[in-house]
Amino acid sequence: MKIKAILTMLIMLAGACIYALPDTADAARLGGGRSFGSRPSMSQPAPAPSAMQRQSTQQRQQAAQAQQPQKKGFLGGMGGLLGGLLAGSLIGSLLFGGGFSGGGIMDILLLGILLFVGLKLFARARGKASPAPASAGGSPLGGMDAPMQRDDGAATGWDSLSGQNSAAQPEAVIPMPADFDADEFLRGAKMAYNRLQAAWDSRDLNDIAQFASPAVMEAVRQQLAEETDPSKTEILLVNAQLLSVVNEGAEQRAQVYFDVLMRERPEQTTPSNVREIWHFVRILDGGTWKLDGIQQVA
Repeated sequence: MKIKAILTMLIMLAGACIYALPDTADAARLGGGRSFGSRPSMSQPAPAPSAMQRQSTQQRQQAAQAQQPQKKGFLGGMGGLLGGLLAGSLIGSLLFGGGFSGGGIMDILLLGILLFVGLKLFARARGKASPAPASAGGSPLGGMDAPMQRDDGAATGWDSLSGQNSAAQPEAVIPMPADFDADEFLRGAKMAYNRLQAAWDSRDLNDIAQFASPAVMEAVRQQLAEETDPSKTEILLVNAQLLSVVNEGAEQRAQVYFDVLMRERPEQTTPSNVREIWHFVRILDGGTWKLDGIQQVA
């Protein structure tokens, strides 16, 4: 019986370790969740948005999740109940004299623990083997702009990203040049977000280079050295807010606050809330917009 008791405790410990394994992994999105860019300030996290912005973010997240069917693992709402029953059986047998001396309760408990561990392993394996959801180039949910389809051989540059609708409107009046079209710019910015993520998923550096500055390309190549395998992300909702537009000499710079719901890998059950500020730059004299930095929001 001592051997059986030791074996039972080892199985319980293994089951607890498996149950406690985190569901998150290193970020697979473009930039890897880091702050970088052509200017030193871009390498530091940006200040957190106001309380009103945080509240609106939570409301959008709840609305997006409400539109999706609830996804539960195989154990779903059963895991807690099964764990409680197993714990109750163990405590009851100890308190009321059974202990580890009786063969019947011990065998049932052992089989129950084995079943629990087996189901947990099966659920995790099935989650990893399930077909990957639509990537950043797939069909979005909610009011997100549809990602730009790859147009090999077609026009390149910022103009190739236009032609879609559902542009996000600026949430506040901000100083900007009189001839700046904020609606058109945000439309292109959201297209760029989806296309760059899709290009990163396929590790297409040539496509990324069309819309990225040398500083961003250096960071992307560094990330590629760390994450060589293609990734598969699913963008569920993209909200974009224009923060600033300024002319600096021969350049024009714009900052966009992105509030995004995405899954950064196929087996991720709960979407991540990604909040980043993307810095765009272009030459005023006919230049196209390029991503010049990504700044994480603290």
